[in-house]
Amino acid sequence: MTGRLRTGLLFIFGVEHRSDETGLLFALGIPLSRVRYIFIIEGAVIAFFGSIPGAAAGIFYNRIILYGLSTIWQGALGTSDLVIHIKAPSILTGVFSGTGGFAFYGETTLPVLYDLNSDTGRKNFRLSGIEEEGVRFVQLRVHEGDDASCLNLNRIEKPRLLGVNPEEPATRGSFSFVKTIDRSDGKSPWLLLNKHFDNDTIPAIADQTVMSWGIKKSVSDTIAYTDERGKEFKLILVGGLRNSIFQGNILISEKSFLERFPSTSGSRVLLIDLPVDLPEKNVEQIAEKLQKASRGDLLPTLRKE
Repeated sequence: MTGRLRTGLLFIFGVEHRSDETGLLFALGIPLSRVRYIFIIEGAVIAFFGSIPGAAAGIFYNRIILYGLSTIWQGALGTSDLVIHIKAPSILTGVFSGTGGFAFYGETTLPVLYDLNSDTGRKNFRLSGIEEEGVRFVQLRVHEGDDASCLNLNRIEKPRLLGVNPEEPATRGSFSFVKTIDRSDGKSPWLLLNKHFDNDTIPAIADQTVMSWGIKKSVSDTIAYTDERGKEFKLILVGGLRNSIFQGNILISEKSFLERFPSTSGSRVLLIDLPVDLPEKNVEQIAEKLQKASRGDLLPTLRKE
């Protein structure tokens, strides 16, 4: 958590230090969205290539610490039987953020009222012409709440809620889980969002980091919310995501979301899937078209297949 906060602050300070460069770009007529996109791409490249030597250094540091605990600091543990155990998936989890395999994460200024996977929806959203590229969308509804990102060091009471169709991430096997409530059917943990509890309790999924450090909760704990009618209901945490792009949010099923917040129209968070073998030129064209259409933030992710 501290490392992420420091990294975020370094990025912010870096942008502020380049204020003259930013002003020059604006003076040349480059729009804010394009400048933001340039800085995000630069940051993503630096983070990616910095994480590789960082992982190697972490392994080396781990070996030094274990050697010390096995020899000169043996009294601290009372044993010298310590073995380093390194698994590739664990290293990759640290190198790549949990993006679920999606190429872009987007938030729109205005809600999207159409299904962007349909011809009508793409036409109304001015995305005609990208059907042949194999682009797919997962759309999430939003109910604002407390800031539960790593930049907020206070205890969080009610993080932002996202309403998602559980079948979407379940079908494509998106994201990995640290922990879930007991399951015996072998189905995707995402389908736990369809599980029926009593009328005032709704199943929810959150990033494990947010659960542990932001809201100080664990799987099977509950959080109290109030719907738009002023009626209180509870969320029961049924799963914790491993280091995902949903940090700062709690996810519930779209059906439960609409039951509690029926006046919330459209979706404002988009997960955008592109074919892995799509040429970079096509990716840039699609990104530019999506950026213009959404009039919001469109962030490239480090895809983990």
